[in-house]
Amino acid sequence: MESEICISYYSINSKNLSLFSDFEKLKNKLIGLKDEIGKGIRKLSISCDFIIGHENSIFGENGNYSLDTSSLIKLFYDGSLGSNFSEISSQKMIQNILNNSFAVGKTYYSAYCLEYNLFWPNIDKKFCLHSIEDIYNFDCEILAKYPLNNDSFIRRSITIFNKLYFSENCYNSLKSIKTNDITYFSIPFVNVLSSLQKCAPDIKDSPSNQKDLKLIGSTCNIECTPQGSNKERNNFSFSFKLEDDTNEIVFCEYHLKLDKCNNDGDSHYYYNRIYFGLKTTISKGKIICIGHIGGHI
Repeated sequence: MESEICISYYSINSKNLSLFSDFEKLKNKLIGLKDEIGKGIRKLSISCDFIIGHENSIFGENGNYSLDTSSLIKLFYDGSLGSNFSEISSQKMIQNILNNSFAVGKTYYSAYCLEYNLFWPNIDKKFCLHSIEDIYNFDCEILAKYPLNNDSFIRRSITIFNKLYFSENCYNSLKSIKTNDITYFSIPFVNVLSSLQKCAPDIKDSPSNQKDLKLIGSTCNIECTPQGSNKERNNFSFSFKLEDDTNEIVFCEYHLKLDKCNNDGDSHYYYNRIYFGLKTTISKGKIICIGHIGGHI
């Protein structure tokens, strides 16, 4: 399941573009958005008629403009953005968004607006995003409601929760969930991962793991504790790709207890856990390493 964030002539107010510097700022804003979106499941897609071909394109229908149109077009079609231009039109993007079908696991689409007062026509406002935070919240909502399967859940989590580090074990650990599978527990798992994502910048320079655990526990609203008995190191040691893509073993004895499911009416206490470690690195400071997502070890 992929996420395509769409840019069209509805994403901007072309009347605000008059000087060459205005176009440069627009281009740099698009590059910044592309970089912040990152790789993985997300893709920034710019409509084929964003530059020229429609009366609302930034250069109009025929590209008649008082500035040097050819140099301006070249400004956008260089190597930094060229690969993000789509073969589909703005109207086709609208149809894609209207036809979103999250449950089937296909690419899902959203409309991005570069100004807060802009919205795409005929598109529900919940699909009109205005910031990286909006993209993040939208992806979290779709992940929680439509986890699909174990592999899709982890693959999307790695992109969405990009301040966390996931071990390869996470792909298999979801199989340890008892009674049901990720589709029954996705909401509490997403809520906790989102809380850990929120904590990641705050512990970066922290010298105390105990203070970090208190912060994580209060943010997640779940007690965060180290492993008590059954503390065999091999059971909680997982391999991660950290600095320079080298594999490192991180001891992940800290855990958060997820006893709820997606169904508010289900009062059963479930023994699901997220096990993690706190690892201090040279280039990134202290980071949160997710070793296991699933049932109790």
